[in-house]
Amino acid sequence: MEGDIHDYLNERKQHFTLWLRQTTLIYGLAILAGSLLLGTGGYLVMRGKLSLGELVAAEIVIGMMTISLLKLPKYLQSFYDL
Repeated sequence: MEGDIHDYLNERKQHFTLWLRQTTLIYGLAILAGSLLLGTGGYLVMRGKLSLGELVAAEIVIGMMTISLLKLPKYLQSFYDL
C-alpha cells in the first residue's frame, strides 16, 4: 500500500514537472516572438523599410497567433488528465 502511494506521488511529480516545463517553454516562445517582432519592426520603421501601419498589422497577426499558442497549456493539461 505504501509503495503504491509512493509510486503515485512520483508519477504526479513527473506529470507536473513536464507540464510546467512545457508551459514555461510556450510562454517563453510567445514573449520571444513579440519581442523580436517589435525590435525588428521598430528598426525597419526607423529605416523607412516598413510603415508604422504595417508594423501594427504584423503585431495584430502575431498577437492572434500568440493567443492561440497560449491556450495550449490548458489543452495539454486536459489531455494529460485522460
